Parts: sequence; C-alpha cells; structure tokens
Amino acid sequence: MKTRLMLFIACLSWSVPAICSGIYFGTGDLMYQIFPDAGNACVIGLNGPSLQETIKSATILSEVNYEGKKFTVTSIDNAFNHCPCLESVTIPNTITSIEGSSFIGCPMLKSISLPPSVTRIGPRAFEDCTGLTSISIPDGINEIEPWCFSGCGSLSSVRFGNAVGSIKTEAFRFCSSLKSLIVPLECTSIGTQAFEGCTALQDVIFNEELAEIGSSAFGSCTSLKSIVIPPSVQERLGNAAFQYCDSLVSVTVGDYVPVMGSYCFQYCKSLKTVVLGSSLREMGYQVFQFCPGIESVTVKAVAPPFVYENETAQFDQFDQIVYDTAVLTVPAESIEAYRQHDVWGKFRHIQSASGIDEVISDSAFDVSIPVDVYLLSGEKVFEGMMKDSSLQPGTYLIRQGDIAVKKIVR
Repeated sequence: MKTRLMLFIACLSWSVPAICSGIYFGTGDLMYQIFPDAGNACVIGLNGPSLQETIKSATILSEVNYEGKKFTVTSIDNAFNHCPCLESVTIPNTITSIEGSSFIGCPMLKSISLPPSVTRIGPRAFEDCTGLTSISIPDGINEIEPWCFSGCGSLSSVRFGNAVGSIKTEAFRFCSSLKSLIVPLECTSIGTQAFEGCTALQDVIFNEELAEIGSSAFGSCTSLKSIVIPPSVQERLGNAAFQYCDSLVSVTVGDYVPVMGSYCFQYCKSLKTVVLGSSLREMGYQVFQFCPGIESVTVKAVAPPFVYENETAQFDQFDQIVYDTAVLTVPAESIEAYRQHDVWGKFRHIQSASGIDEVISDSAFDVSIPVDVYLLSGEKVFEGMMKDSSLQPGTYLIRQGDIAVKKIVR
C-alpha cells in the first residue's frame, strides 16, 4: 500500500525526523522524502508507528516512483533509530550519505554492508548498536564523525577506508571488544576520547602521518601493552591520553612532541620503560603519577623539560619509589643540568645517554660501597665490594649508586 503525504501535514511522530519540507512518500515498510528540484530522495523513517518495535529487516530502494517520475534514493536520515528488533538492512549503491542517528540504538544489528558510494556517515549513526560485530568503512569516507560507533560493545573488527583523515570525539568509545587498531594511512587526528574504554584493545599501530592525539583518546584501554608515538606527532599530547591503561609496559614518545598534557599516563600501574623525545619542552601535572613500576626513564631533550609540579608529594610527577629506584638517562652534555633541576634532580640514579662511562681502573668507585656487576648480556654476576669481585678478563657493566661504568678487566 502506498501513502502520499504532502508537506503541510504535521511532522510524523514515529521514527521520522522533524523536517517539515518536501514531499513524504511511503512505500512498503519505509518512508521517503522526495526533493523534486534535486531529483533525489531520502529514507527518513518507517511507514507506520508499529513497525519501530517489530521490524527485523529492511531493503532500501535505489529509486522511487512518484507521480510518474523517478527519484534516486541518495541518503538515509534518522530512519532506523531505536529499532530493537532490526537485524539487517540492505543499502543500495545509490546511497552517498548516512546522516546522524540513522541506526542509533539497534541492538540486534550484527553486521551491515556499506556500499562504496557512501561518502558520509554522520554523528551517532551507529551509536549503541551493541550487537554490531564488524564494520568496513568505504574508501570515500574522510571523517569518522563524533560518537559514530560509540557504545558498540561487540565491535571487534574495523576496516578503515583509504581516505579517512580524522577520527573524531568518542567515535569508538566503549567499543569493549575491539582488540587491535591500525590507524589509517591518511589519518592525521585522533580526537578526544575516540577510543576511551576499549578495554580489549591490545595493539595500536600509528601511521607516519598522525599529527594529533586528543585528550583521553586511549584512556582506560586496560589491555594495551605498548605505545610508540610516531615522530609525525608534533602537537601537544592530549591530557590523560593514556590514563588508566593498566597493562601498559612501555611508552616511547616521538622526537617532535613538544608538550605532554597533564595526567597523560597516570595510573598506568604496569609501566616499566619510558622514552621521551628530543623536542619535549613541557610536561603537565602528574603525567606519570601512580606508575610505581617504572624502572627506566630516558629523556632525549638537551634542555631539561619544564615540569608542572605541586609542592606536596601528593601531586608529584612520578611516585617517590620511582625517584628512588628508577634510572634516568639523559644526554651526556646535560647530565649536570638534570641533576640540578628541581624535579628531574629528584631521581637518585641519573646517567648519561651512553648509559655507561668507559673506565679501566677502579678509581671511579667508592671502595666502601657495594657494587652490582653485570655481563654485557645483562646477567648479574656479582654483588658486593669491588675488591672482592675476582672478575675474569672481559668487559663488564658496573653500577654503584648514580655511577654506571664499563669496566675492562685485562
């Protein structure tokens, strides 16, 4: 049965947006809006109020006939929002735009095929589609809009098209089944909270074009183990970008990151190794607070980066145990500047970037303090007073307090 509704009719209340222009035309289960001047049409909802609660599948027409004229269907606008039983939708290759909230809150929708003709997916288009397991983004899409797939808790696979240039605010927030992420080759920006709460995410591979990582972009990604920020990132690393990443073990920040925002890696309780780039000039508050397992911090910057830090230990940049036990490695020409710095100087163990100073004699050591002796492989072979070491001929790494040296025994 076909229903014709003219523009003066009040806006429909079931799954039809409040757009009081154009011509509404119902056929089958779907309602279309026709734009005679443009010669195209848009799917705007369901053809009856009861369908929202019961519809399981739908096929969008590629064109509709109205008063003897054909209109190409080019867009979907808010058409299937909160359809609790919707399992599948067939989208024709004429569709170029899926507007905001078109499929929001469809928990039974497990997969959907987006044709290559699609060049826009609007904000919240698939938000809270909790059953959606995979999505393939067409090559014509250049932005993943805010909240686009937020709350898709079953989404485990995302294939990005070649043209994606930015992933915006909360685009994949709380996609708790997503295990790996390869940032698209053309993507230059990851927005605020874009992947926050992706608790299954273990691996992230950034591209060499990425310029910006927003605040809380990967916050609470509790399975993430290692992060390497590429040198292409030349903007501020957002506040709390990796906060609460409980499993994160190692962090390498690229050489062109100038500023690390506050709380960037706060509460990363498994973090052991930190490498900070040569252009770093400023760190916000509490960047590595509550990361008690840090063993090694390397800072490549010649000038000690400015660090925001409160006077009370409660707001320290690093935990006190890290200042006491971790090794801070800095450029050889800057070691004294770091030792005299109000914050970096809190590290008890500071060494030059070579990691060791080469010596042959024992003159560098205080004979009254024990030493640790290692093979070049890292294996500890002695602990105690140097005079009692009885080392065989060879080359060793020896640490005593802040001093780390290479000793050649002949």
